[in-house]
Amino acid sequence: MKLEAPKQWPCEQRAVKHETKRTSGGRDIMSDALAAKGGRPRNAKADEAILDATTRLLIEVGFGRLSVDAVAARAGVGKATIYRRWRSKTELLRATLARFRETTEGTDTGDLRSDLRAFLRASVDHFAGSEAGQLMPQLCAEAQFDPQLRDLLYSNSRGRRGVVLQILERARQRGELCDGIDVEVVVDMLTAPIFVRKLITGAPINARATDAAVDMILRGIAR
Repeated sequence: MKLEAPKQWPCEQRAVKHETKRTSGGRDIMSDALAAKGGRPRNAKADEAILDATTRLLIEVGFGRLSVDAVAARAGVGKATIYRRWRSKTELLRATLARFRETTEGTDTGDLRSDLRAFLRASVDHFAGSEAGQLMPQLCAEAQFDPQLRDLLYSNSRGRRGVVLQILERARQRGELCDGIDVEVVVDMLTAPIFVRKLITGAPINARATDAAVDMILRGIAR
């Protein structure tokens, strides 16, 4: 499969060469260039301001209409500050999504039902308790028409899918799973109710719903 080049910022080289604005804190953004030569360290506050601004703009206008001008204005930084950190919109989106990546390794209670229930409940809390719940619907809609964005979203979900695969593998080793189960399909079935309710039906996403999904799926895959 031929990979597409990352979506580049427009007029990148010219902006990096000539941009001399200051951040909202009054610090000359050209000091970032000094950091690259062993001078002052990169401004972490500028990083956070840019990623915060990107998150809000992605929710408001989506990835397709995201522009460096809007991000810079919202973050209170110069455009060159953004160009030096992220060479393309895709890189900036990847960094933004990384902030919302779940860090759970999955509960190991020794029981498949309990492990899956705990994982899905944690996933629901994660989406409900962060801007990820607002961000993902917009990105998922755009991803249907943007293969590069779709690949990025899938890559971002690998960690979460990996946790479920580990739970299923432990259950297989304990003899809790039926033979011949396609675990990748099981992962899809477990996570689908959350996305269907979030993206389509608008029905409540809560422990009652995820517990019910786990119980029904286990009737088909557990011994």
